[in-house]
Amino acid sequence: MAADRVAHVHLKDLTAESAERVRRGEIAFRRAVIDGMFTPLGSGDVDIAGVIRTLEAAGYRGWYVLEQDRALAAEPGPGTGPLADAVTSVQYLERLAAEL
Repeated sequence: MAADRVAHVHLKDLTAESAERVRRGEIAFRRAVIDGMFTPLGSGDVDIAGVIRTLEAAGYRGWYVLEQDRALAAEPGPGTGPLADAVTSVQYLERLAAEL
């Protein structure tokens, strides 16, 4: 891997089952997002730790961008919604960074 060719990395986690249902055409992408296909980092099926370890081992020293997609029908309650998911993701990344 040529780490010097990677300018920045977008990190996103998801449930593989939901993604597969979208791929097979069983549900629409929007429906999957509404149903929570995208999860906080470390709680889905993507090997986020493996991706970051591979990048770091290859010499990557760029930015990591946290993406948290969530479709909202109404204002989320306290301690829920995309802000809570982002906090969970940041906490996961902090634990992972301590291991690297």
